[in-house]
Amino acid sequence: MDPKEAWQIRKRGYKIMADMRAQKLRTLSHEEWIRALNIVWSVREPNQRIFTTAVWLQRVLKAAGIEFCFIGGLALQRWGEVRITQDIDLTILCPLGQEMEIVEKLSAVLTPRVEDVESLATIARMFLGTEPGGIEVDIPRIHALRISCDGEGR
Repeated sequence: MDPKEAWQIRKRGYKIMADMRAQKLRTLSHEEWIRALNIVWSVREPNQRIFTTAVWLQRVLKAAGIEFCFIGGLALQRWGEVRITQDIDLTILCPLGQEMEIVEKLSAVLTPRVEDVESLATIARMFLGTEPGGIEVDIPRIHALRISCDGEGR
């Protein structure tokens, strides 16, 4: 087997492996995500409060009916890549025109870090807040969720 052919096989294997990891993440329940955080938490120092806050935030957002996922340094740690982070980043799915409903729900649990939170949410589609313990929560993307005629999100 020549080196080019061997590389193509390896490359195909890397793609399959990445697809499998992505599929596994898509099928994790919230409870499995929390258990996985505990594993990462056991090797994560010095700011374990980030994980406690992430678990709290996950429960609060889930109870409020907000669809979201963690991104940034916290998400990288789930993949096993240790990265020191001082804040929590997440992205939210929100139907167009419902940004203010999301802002109200977020403002009930997070203190906005900007004065004109409404404009930031409706124009830039982002929210910057602080949780009660002082950890910053950045939501740089409030993704639009289109609803098709059959009611499925796209």
